[in-house]
Amino acid sequence: MPAAKPSPRPRTAFVIGGMHRSGTSAMARVLGLAGANLPERVITAGADNPLGFWEPRDVVLLNDEILRVVGSEWDDLFGVRVEALVSAQQDVFLPRAREVLDLNYGSAGTLVLKDPRVSLLSPLWRAALEQAGCTVTFVIMVRDPLEVAQSIAARDGSPVSASMMVWLSHMLAIERDTRSVSRVFVRYTDLLEDWRSVVACLGPALPAPSEIASVEISNYLSASARHHAVDAEVWAGRSDVLPGIIDAWRWFEKAATGKEPDPSALDRILAQVMALNACVGPALQRRRDDASRQRAGLLSLLGDQERANLRLRAQVGEYKSARGSLAERADELDGRLSGTLDQLAATRIRLHAAEAIAAAERAGAEQARHVQEQATTAAERDARAVVSELQKERGQAVGLAAELQKERGQAVGLAAELQQERERAAGLADELNSATRDLCATQDRARSAEAMAERLQSKLDVMTSSTSWALTRPVRVVQKRLRRSGKPDGHS
Repeated sequence: MPAAKPSPRPRTAFVIGGMHRSGTSAMARVLGLAGANLPERVITAGADNPLGFWEPRDVVLLNDEILRVVGSEWDDLFGVRVEALVSAQQDVFLPRAREVLDLNYGSAGTLVLKDPRVSLLSPLWRAALEQAGCTVTFVIMVRDPLEVAQSIAARDGSPVSASMMVWLSHMLAIERDTRSVSRVFVRYTDLLEDWRSVVACLGPALPAPSEIASVEISNYLSASARHHAVDAEVWAGRSDVLPGIIDAWRWFEKAATGKEPDPSALDRILAQVMALNACVGPALQRRRDDASRQRAGLLSLLGDQERANLRLRAQVGEYKSARGSLAERADELDGRLSGTLDQLAATRIRLHAAEAIAAAERAGAEQARHVQEQATTAAERDARAVVSELQKERGQAVGLAAELQKERGQAVGLAAELQQERERAAGLADELNSATRDLCATQDRARSAEAMAERLQSKLDVMTSSTSWALTRPVRVVQKRLRRSGKPDGHS
């Protein structure tokens, strides 16, 4: 006989409903600290709720999508109407709701599902949770609608009267749709003042919190103290409040004491709201559709702008890279020009040395003239040596001149390169002005180097002609005297 399959472990789901800013986040956090399982993927805390929202991001996204599909959104003044529209498409939305639950809770035994939008969609999420094997209890948060509206106005500037109508739709919807299931109404003030009694009302699925958990809960609720409290007298004399809102608020206040009044009073208010929706709902829907289209257009424009910004940032990166390459190229050319100037300086030093050698040779020629009468043969030999040395030095001078011409050509080439770099750098506008000025200065130095080379060439030409004449003159004098004496050349 096959062994019997073990029965599935019982599961409990606490679904926290009620209007936004009614203490739903605080209730979710308290249940989490008391031992229930919060979702894996919660929305991060924000400036309007720094202690955290404790709601599944995937649930919020799906709820927003569902509301859009049926032509609504979270702040719909007549959101109480959407349940019938969603029920008509439940076969489409229910599998996705199951997927979201599995993703965020896995097989957790006691879980907390919190999103104020569930107030408008509670039959869908109840069905999904029951399919997941959960026994569902709705925890409906109750807070003075004027306090709620003032809190929303402080957050995003919404009109108080409109937010109170949204409160009414949320509360009427979740009360109507949870009459046949387990539910508890909890006043936000009771949670802040006596959370232990609130947790005890939720049944055995939540054991008594440990001492450490109790301290954490107390500290959390102390930091969560409400920031918008309204005196009951403030209600009196307001002309922008639908009478049904006041009556509904009184009904929920009594329900939070544990004794629910006759719901027929809420049914009458619901009928009034639906009648009002029939009158003004189409006009509001049209404006909502126009606003949605405008928002979609703005989002498209923002997307285009973001893509343009990305392209611009890429172009800026390329520009910076090009500027860096140009700066490196300018540094390279400047280094090469500096090397050329150093070579020109070295050439000038060699020319000075050549001039000194020529002067020394001229002095040697003078000395040869003084001794030519005593040693004619030695004089000729000396003269030939001087001529040979002169030719050698002249060859060196010609080589130096050619080298100088080559250096001048390199300097001209460098000047041309610098001019081209300057022309390309001009396209980079004001940010490359400093590099352009450096290139201009380099061009000026190249022109100076060319002028210096020309002056050195001129000096070299003068030196060459003067030395040739001075060194050949002693030879001619010696030959002339030998002819006068009648002695053959080459004899004493």
